Amino acid sequence: MGIFDKHVIPEIYAEHYRQAAPMLKEAGERNLQWKMVFETQYALCLLLELKVDAGINLRNAYLNGDRTTLKRYAHEILPELKSRAVRFISAYRAQWMSENKIFGLDVFDLRMGGLMQRLESTSWRLDMYLNGVIPNLEELEQERLYFDGRKEDGTTVAMSANLWHTIATTSVIAGV
Repeated sequence: MGIFDKHVIPEIYAEHYRQAAPMLKEAGERNLQWKMVFETQYALCLLLELKVDAGINLRNAYLNGDRTTLKRYAHEILPELKSRAVRFISAYRAQWMSENKIFGLDVFDLRMGGLMQRLESTSWRLDMYLNGVIPNLEELEQERLYFDGRKEDGTTVAMSANLWHTIATTSVIAGV
Protein backbone atom coordinates (compact mmCIF):
# COMPACT_ATOMS: atom_id res chain seq x y z
CA MET A 1 0.00 0.00 0.00
CA GLY A 2 3.03 2.27 0.12
CA ILE A 3 2.27 3.88 3.47
CA PHE A 4 5.88 5.04 3.94
CA ASP A 5 7.14 4.91 0.35
CA LYS A 6 7.19 8.69 0.03
CA HIS A 7 9.77 8.78 2.86
CA VAL A 8 12.19 6.35 1.16
CA ILE A 9 15.11 7.31 -1.05
CA PRO A 10 15.39 3.94 -2.82
CA GLU A 11 18.93 4.05 -4.15
CA ILE A 12 20.24 5.33 -0.81
CA TYR A 13 18.31 3.15 1.64
CA ALA A 14 18.71 -0.16 -0.21
CA GLU A 15 22.44 0.49 -0.64
CA HIS A 16 22.78 1.28 3.08
CA TYR A 17 21.36 -2.13 4.02
CA ARG A 18 23.41 -3.85 1.30
CA GLN A 19 26.61 -2.36 2.76
CA ALA A 20 25.67 -2.86 6.40
CA ALA A 21 24.89 -6.58 6.10
CA PRO A 22 28.45 -7.88 5.53
CA MET A 23 29.82 -5.54 8.19
CA LEU A 24 27.38 -7.00 10.73
CA LYS A 25 28.21 -10.55 9.65
CA GLU A 26 31.92 -9.82 10.09
CA ALA A 27 31.32 -8.19 13.48
CA GLY A 28 29.65 -11.40 14.63
CA GLU A 29 32.66 -13.44 13.56
CA ARG A 30 34.98 -11.12 15.50
CA ASN A 31 32.79 -11.03 18.62
CA LEU A 32 31.60 -14.57 19.17
CA GLN A 33 29.89 -13.76 22.47
CA TRP A 34 27.64 -11.33 20.54
CA LYS A 35 27.37 -13.36 17.34
CA MET A 36 23.65 -14.03 17.81
CA VAL A 37 22.87 -10.31 18.10
CA PHE A 38 24.89 -9.51 14.98
CA GLU A 39 23.28 -12.42 13.10
CA THR A 40 19.84 -10.99 13.84
CA GLN A 41 20.86 -7.57 12.56
CA TYR A 42 22.57 -9.14 9.54
CA ALA A 43 19.39 -11.04 8.66
CA LEU A 44 17.33 -7.87 9.12
CA CYS A 45 19.60 -5.94 6.74
CA LEU A 46 19.29 -8.70 4.12
CA LEU A 47 15.51 -8.46 4.42
CA LEU A 48 15.38 -4.67 4.32
CA GLU A 49 17.74 -4.47 1.35
CA LEU A 50 14.92 -5.89 -0.80
CA LYS A 51 11.92 -4.70 1.17
CA VAL A 52 12.77 -1.01 1.50
CA ASP A 53 12.11 -0.17 -2.13
CA ALA A 54 9.96 -3.10 -3.27
CA GLY A 55 6.74 -1.07 -3.18
CA ILE A 56 8.33 1.82 -5.03
CA ASN A 57 9.78 -0.45 -7.71
CA LEU A 58 6.51 -2.32 -8.12
CA ARG A 59 4.55 0.90 -8.48
CA ASN A 60 7.02 2.33 -11.00
CA ALA A 61 6.93 -0.88 -13.06
CA TYR A 62 3.13 -0.92 -12.98
CA LEU A 63 2.75 2.73 -13.96
CA ASN A 64 5.30 2.25 -16.78
CA GLY A 65 3.59 -0.91 -18.06
CA ASP A 66 6.72 -2.97 -17.34
CA ARG A 67 5.16 -6.42 -17.12
CA THR A 68 8.58 -8.11 -17.15
CA THR A 69 9.55 -6.43 -13.86
CA LEU A 70 6.13 -7.18 -12.37
CA LYS A 71 6.59 -10.85 -13.30
CA ARG A 72 10.10 -10.84 -11.79
CA TYR A 73 8.68 -9.47 -8.55
CA ALA A 74 5.87 -12.01 -8.46
CA HIS A 75 8.04 -15.05 -9.19
CA GLU A 76 11.59 -14.17 -8.09
CA ILE A 77 11.98 -11.10 -5.90
CA LEU A 78 8.99 -11.54 -3.58
CA PRO A 79 9.80 -15.24 -2.98
CA GLU A 80 13.39 -14.19 -2.18
CA LEU A 81 12.05 -11.52 0.15
CA LYS A 82 9.95 -14.18 1.85
CA SER A 83 13.02 -16.41 2.20
CA ARG A 84 14.95 -13.55 3.77
CA ALA A 85 12.04 -12.89 6.13
CA VAL A 86 12.13 -16.54 7.23
CA ARG A 87 15.86 -16.20 7.93
CA PHE A 88 15.27 -13.04 9.99
CA ILE A 89 12.41 -14.70 11.89
CA SER A 90 14.66 -17.63 12.77
CA ALA A 91 17.52 -15.40 13.92
CA TYR A 92 15.20 -13.12 15.91
CA ARG A 93 13.51 -16.05 17.66
CA ALA A 94 16.87 -17.56 18.60
CA GLN A 95 18.03 -14.25 20.06
CA TRP A 96 14.70 -13.68 21.82
CA MET A 97 14.74 -17.08 23.48
CA SER A 98 18.34 -16.63 24.64
CA GLU A 99 17.51 -13.30 26.28
CA ASN A 100 13.85 -13.60 27.32
CA LYS A 101 11.07 -15.94 28.25
CA ILE A 102 8.55 -16.86 25.57
CA PHE A 103 6.17 -14.08 26.67
CA GLY A 104 6.13 -11.25 24.17
CA LEU A 105 7.37 -13.22 21.19
CA ASP A 106 3.75 -13.46 20.05
CA VAL A 107 3.85 -9.75 19.14
CA PHE A 108 6.78 -10.38 16.80
CA ASP A 109 4.95 -13.41 15.37
CA LEU A 110 1.90 -11.27 14.60
CA ARG A 111 3.97 -8.60 12.89
CA MET A 112 6.08 -10.97 10.83
CA GLY A 113 3.07 -13.15 10.07
CA GLY A 114 1.44 -10.04 8.65
CA LEU A 115 4.48 -9.34 6.50
CA MET A 116 4.58 -12.93 5.23
CA GLN A 117 0.90 -12.81 4.31
CA ARG A 118 1.31 -9.43 2.60
CA LEU A 119 4.08 -10.92 0.46
CA GLU A 120 1.72 -13.77 -0.49
CA SER A 121 -1.09 -11.35 -1.26
CA THR A 122 1.17 -9.16 -3.37
CA SER A 123 2.29 -12.11 -5.49
CA TRP A 124 -1.34 -13.22 -5.81
CA ARG A 125 -2.48 -9.74 -6.90
CA LEU A 126 0.38 -9.44 -9.39
CA ASP A 127 -0.47 -12.84 -10.88
CA MET A 128 -4.15 -11.91 -11.18
CA TYR A 129 -3.21 -8.71 -13.00
CA LEU A 130 -0.59 -10.34 -15.23
CA ASN A 131 -3.03 -13.13 -16.16
CA GLY A 132 -5.80 -10.68 -17.02
CA VAL A 133 -8.09 -11.74 -14.18
CA ILE A 134 -8.24 -8.15 -12.93
CA PRO A 135 -7.80 -5.09 -15.16
CA ASN A 136 -5.71 -2.98 -12.79
CA LEU A 137 -3.98 -2.77 -9.42
CA GLU A 138 -5.75 0.03 -7.58
CA GLU A 139 -3.22 -0.04 -4.74
CA LEU A 140 -0.45 0.92 -7.16
CA GLU A 141 -2.44 3.68 -8.81
CA GLN A 142 -2.88 5.76 -5.67
CA GLU A 143 -0.71 8.82 -5.15
CA ARG A 144 1.91 8.30 -2.46
CA LEU A 145 1.68 10.84 0.35
CA TYR A 146 3.92 11.60 3.31
CA PHE A 147 2.76 9.66 6.34
CA ASP A 148 3.75 12.34 8.85
CA GLY A 149 1.57 15.07 7.36
CA ARG A 150 4.45 16.78 5.58
CA LYS A 151 3.43 18.68 2.50
CA GLU A 152 5.35 19.18 -0.72
CA ASP A 153 6.12 22.76 0.34
CA GLY A 154 7.95 21.48 3.42
CA THR A 155 5.38 22.43 6.06
CA THR A 156 4.34 19.73 8.49
CA VAL A 157 1.44 18.77 10.66
CA ALA A 158 2.10 17.14 14.04
CA MET A 159 1.37 13.44 13.80
CA SER A 160 2.34 10.33 15.74
CA ALA A 161 3.79 7.38 13.81
CA ASN A 162 5.47 5.40 16.55
CA LEU A 163 2.87 2.75 17.35
CA TRP A 164 2.75 -0.36 15.17
CA HIS A 165 -1.00 -0.82 15.51
CA THR A 166 -1.58 2.63 13.99
CA ILE A 167 0.90 2.29 11.11
CA ALA A 168 0.51 -1.35 10.06
CA THR A 169 -2.34 -0.47 7.72
CA THR A 170 -4.18 2.54 6.36
CA SER A 171 -7.41 0.73 7.20
CA VAL A 172 -7.31 1.36 10.96
CA ILE A 173 -10.73 1.32 12.55
CA ALA A 174 -10.43 3.38 15.72
CA GLY A 175 -11.99 1.91 18.82
CA VAL A 176 -12.86 -1.46 17.31
